[in-house]
Amino acid sequence: IKRKPFKTIPSRWVEAMFTDSNGILWIGISNQLYSYDSSIHREFDLPYNALIRKASTLGDSVLFHGTFYKETNEGEREIILTQPPHQKPTLPYSLNSVTFEVASTFYEKEDETLYSYFMEGNDKEWSVWNADPRPAYMNLREGSYTFMVKAKNIYGEESSIAYYSFSVKAPWYRTIVAYIVYALLLAALIWGIVVLNTRRLIAEKEHLEKVVKERTAEVVAQKEEIAQQNEEIRSSINYASRIQSALLTPKETIDEMYDDYFILFLPRDIVSGDFYWHAQAGNRKICVVADCTGHGVPGGFMSMLGIGFLTQIMTKGSHFTAAEILNQLRDMIIESLHQTGKPGESKDGMDLALYIIDTDKGIVEFAGANNPLVLIRDNEIIQYKPDKMPIGIHVKCDTSFTNHIFEYKKGDVIYTFSDGYPDQFGGPTQRKFMIKRLKELLLEIHQKPMEEQKEILHKTLLEWEGEEDRIDDVVLMGLRL
Repeated sequence: IKRKPFKTIPSRWVEAMFTDSNGILWIGISNQLYSYDSSIHREFDLPYNALIRKASTLGDSVLFHGTFYKETNEGEREIILTQPPHQKPTLPYSLNSVTFEVASTFYEKEDETLYSYFMEGNDKEWSVWNADPRPAYMNLREGSYTFMVKAKNIYGEESSIAYYSFSVKAPWYRTIVAYIVYALLLAALIWGIVVLNTRRLIAEKEHLEKVVKERTAEVVAQKEEIAQQNEEIRSSINYASRIQSALLTPKETIDEMYDDYFILFLPRDIVSGDFYWHAQAGNRKICVVADCTGHGVPGGFMSMLGIGFLTQIMTKGSHFTAAEILNQLRDMIIESLHQTGKPGESKDGMDLALYIIDTDKGIVEFAGANNPLVLIRDNEIIQYKPDKMPIGIHVKCDTSFTNHIFEYKKGDVIYTFSDGYPDQFGGPTQRKFMIKRLKELLLEIHQKPMEEQKEILHKTLLEWEGEEDRIDDVVLMGLRL
């Protein structure tokens, strides 16, 4: 049975059929006459193309008018078949509806040509075949999209696929900057709640001291009221601690970045002024261990400010050196705290050790603000000294931080830490633990598994401080490369 040669004949009743002496079949349909010569061979499966003739947004703003081109060295436009990067538009979210006009290079009974569409990034499967040459996609979410179309002619032969790529920006309220603003507003709200509760408690306490002299019988009731209010403050601070914990880099993320590491994180109070932060951009892994001015709630606010600014810096690009990241962080801290260096103003800031592991180049970049990096290689300690200035206002704040670069070997162990561990008082003479003793301990245990190192360091600190109160937050990280 031969079907394809007769696809052009309408679906009507045949009035007459006749084969002449030359073997030509004549078919009469109403007032139309068709002939079929079986000796003439015709290829019905010759390739042809689907075409995207036009792409436009709401209001008929044209994005594409059917031709891809590139600029030649002489400044002229040269027609090309594939879409170049400069013709892949990025649409604002307000123009997230796109209409296409499609066609094909098969011109026999064009009105019966069918099309099927697929929008990569939006559709799950190709559309059913239909004759609509103006498909429309409304209210696309932010992301990258590639529109594809293919045609099917009256003989059932499919064309090649035509492509058109574009992207849609996120609305302003779903950008990274907006999320940082939300976090800062939430932190400001918590801070306001704590301040208001504290002021209220102070005022009520002063009032109670006056009333006690006159009405000692009410002391018990007043104590219960104060205990309830203190519990409210503790609940608020515990809530702030949960928020701070949520902002720290999740353990799952760090586990994906590093194979063998530990982080000893011991806040002195419920909320910590120390923090750690990790990020990965391609082949570059960024690690930060920081110590903010103060501890408790004030230190916690500074740590959230530091985490927010580091995240903001990374959104600008992943090409910055370790020193450049510290320079930018210092500028943002000074600007946000309105520090000018005048006597009596805030000197808040942070000490910080930051290093970047470039796995492609096999190097480590390090920059430090008062906090060093300790490298142990072949049972030998190598210490990379930091710059003696903080992240904040300082007499040398116009000086750039130093960018240390060294090649790493398999088995190298890197340690970064705040001053909470070496500055802890204790021992038989109630003196500081000191960084020298800490480095000797690290050298002694560096070949042990990382989790065992963490347990040894924690146990040693507890034994050293004994009955003494811990004077500061503690954060210490070890990483085996």
